[in-house]
Order: sequence, then C-alpha cells, then structure tokens
Amino acid sequence: LLCLYQALADLVTDAARHHRVDPDRISFLRARNTARRSVSRITADFPPSPPATSP
Repeated sequence: LLCLYQALADLVTDAARHHRVDPDRISFLRARNTARRSVSRITADFPPSPPATSP
C-alpha cells in the first residue's frame, strides 16, 4: 500500500507541476478515484499470462 500511495503522490506532483498548481490543492481522494477508474479500463492480464501455444 505504501508503494501505491507513493506512486499516486508522484503522479499528483507531476500533474501539479505540469499545470503550475500547488500540489497541496489537489485532492488525494479525487486522484485515487481517477486512478482507480483508469486502471479498471486496462484489459491486460495481471500477472502476465504466458503466450498461448498452438498444438
């Protein structure tokens, strides 16, 4: 959980720097919810599955 928190905090900091906004003005819960929604759209297998082999 700490790694996820740190990754999200880094994303918030990068986004704030890009838009020239104070990172403290960005809601952590909104950032978490946005990340959660975007991750649910990823259709890749996790952990990665081995490639299917033809018989």
